[in-house]
Amino acid sequence: MAKPDYETMERFISAIQKLVIKDVVQFTDRKLDTYKSIVPKDALGYLHAEQKPLMAADRNSSDDLFLID
Repeated sequence: MAKPDYETMERFISAIQKLVIKDVVQFTDRKLDTYKSIVPKDALGYLHAEQKPLMAADRNSSDDLFLID
């Protein structure tokens, strides 16, 4: 009776894990790109892409529609 080839099994499982991680990253990137294309940057409190978002205390309630503290 042949013994299981654990080395081959380990390589195969590792390859599958890498493919799953790659697919999750691609899915997340597509989801984020779609989100960015729908939601205007100023709705998120960004003035420029390089700037950090404004804190709720730094904004007027009239600056956005959905201010949640």
